[in-house]
Amino acid sequence: MSVLLKLVYDTNLLRQRYVEIHENLFRLSLGRLVRRSGASAGPDYGAQAERLGRLIQDLQSVRDQLGQLDEGKLSHRTGRELRNTLADYTVALEDSIRKLQFICERNLKQQQGVAAFKDYSLGDYRLDRIAYDDAIQHHKRLGLRLNQLLSNF
Repeated sequence: MSVLLKLVYDTNLLRQRYVEIHENLFRLSLGRLVRRSGASAGPDYGAQAERLGRLIQDLQSVRDQLGQLDEGKLSHRTGRELRNTLADYTVALEDSIRKLQFICERNLKQQQGVAAFKDYSLGDYRLDRIAYDDAIQHHKRLGLRLNQLLSNF
């Protein structure tokens, strides 16, 4: 059971790294407003996309470890439910991360002047953000369920 709790903790650390990247990209500040007016190139989308890629790999490692947990060591129902919810949460979190990575990659290509992405319009961006926001809401709902299970553990 202690391995399962360690995986919950590891997943939380990965979520914290993801939140930091999200905040770096979307935090509204006076500096960000100035950059949007054309005074600066904006966030380093390439570096952020790479960081997100590493998070995806780390989440896969957590999922691999979850798959290797001995069913016998999860003797009561709560342990199995916790493991299953954590597995679902890591998939949902990865989906959010992949959608954010996609937004970063599209913005990077636009910054670099890649022909097909020169017209990454506000409408395209909004559609990408809607999909991303939906993914966030899904992983947050699973996170609430995970917290409920942990509080009753």
